Amino acid sequence: MSTNQPQPDRSSTWGKLSLAAGAMACVLPLLLFGIKLPTLPAFEQGVLTAVFVASLAICSIVGSRRPLLGMLVLPVCFFGLACLACWWVVRWR
Repeated sequence: MSTNQPQPDRSSTWGKLSLAAGAMACVLPLLLFGIKLPTLPAFEQGVLTAVFVASLAICSIVGSRRPLLGMLVLPVCFFGLACLACWWVVRWR
């Protein structure tokens, strides 16, 4: 007898791993620049939050279809974008 158990969805696994990579790409610059998000004005919080949300969504969606792109290439791009946004916040303080 064979049991019809569903196979684990590999795209879901890659999507979750890419989501984590995208999150780390945006959290690391906050730590490196020493930025405490709750102490910032609303506009600066909004900019950093928008970069974070975009990173999570795009890395997860792309990573579920193209794992290499979603786990390696896009997080590096979002790390650079988050560093640029953090530099902008620190520069105007």
